[in-house]
Amino acid sequence: MTPPQHCPEECPLACVDTCAAHPPTITPVDLKGALARFEREAVRGTCDTSRYRMPYYTWGAGPPLVLFSGGKDSLALARIVAASAGAGAPVDFFLYNPGQRLRDLAGSLAAGGRLVEARRTILPELLRLNAAGHPNGHTPFSAYLALAAMLTGYLRGSGPVMAGNSRSDDEPNVASYLGRPVNHQWTKSYEFEAALRSYRDRWLPGAPGYSSPLRPLYELQIIASLAGDVDAYLRTASCNRVPAGGWCRSCAKCAWVFLATAALFGHDLAIRKTGGDMFVDPGLSGVYQEMAGLTGTKPFECTGSEDEVRAAIQAVGQGRPPDTYPALAACLRSPAVAGARPLAALLADWGRDELVPATVLGQVRTARAEAAARLAR
Repeated sequence: MTPPQHCPEECPLACVDTCAAHPPTITPVDLKGALARFEREAVRGTCDTSRYRMPYYTWGAGPPLVLFSGGKDSLALARIVAASAGAGAPVDFFLYNPGQRLRDLAGSLAAGGRLVEARRTILPELLRLNAAGHPNGHTPFSAYLALAAMLTGYLRGSGPVMAGNSRSDDEPNVASYLGRPVNHQWTKSYEFEAALRSYRDRWLPGAPGYSSPLRPLYELQIIASLAGDVDAYLRTASCNRVPAGGWCRSCAKCAWVFLATAALFGHDLAIRKTGGDMFVDPGLSGVYQEMAGLTGTKPFECTGSEDEVRAAIQAVGQGRPPDTYPALAACLRSPAVAGARPLAALLADWGRDELVPATVLGQVRTARAEAAARLAR
């Protein structure tokens, strides 16, 4: 209901009349018609917990629900979803165990939507096992977040659930182990997304769909698409070792973000983003060689593909002696890097898009065009 408006003037009109000074701003809703639509359109179901059976109704689809981690991918995704929804249309954000920094960044992008927070509690038994020296196994964390967001969207009547996974996530760390590729980001991959879609269609038809609109794009393209909002990009965080948006400047993830930023926005901005110059550290030479697929195994971190790393190193070192950057010197002397696909060609590329919702596909293509135009400026 709208709040009452108090007018200091005496009004001779009856309550059913229209006041010229205070015309109605909301079209009255016909209750009988609304109830009839509800009977026709609402979807009925039962939430069965094995202990309780709770009938429910869902009617209509709410705003899209964006998985938001505060990283570069979720920032680009939020911009694309908001642009697709249209000016003033709300976009909801799913935040998992958020701190104030994450809330503030999401709140600046929510466009009138809700910030939906989910929190976890670790089993005391697990903590006791850890204290006794038992190691943790690997958790498929992105799969867990996908299902948690779908459950949240199901309970709150959200529209489609959208994650910021990219084409880069499809590349395995190990090409073959016991006859199968090993990809530590498999739960961000196209294969996983297709499997989850099939599972949802069969077993969870009432739940919102799950998709990764950025799937056709490489990470470099996603970062380049943020050129119009560099200040927001500088506020994103990626390092898993340092909390509260810091940078350790020693892990593969930090090395990748520094390299990508330098290749796209310049060396000085990369230093500004991470708080130090990672190219002067010769101790990172091995990390960059592994990321480029020149030695060892691709790090089990969320980084760009080998093609992206090589293209970015080639672009950063262009016109400079290899020893200019000690961390990249060995890579810059490699024929594989010298013969890598040019950065401009990579930024114009396009991957598989059949799982991308039609409602956002146009904006994803716009992001690709913005990335491709980055080097032309």
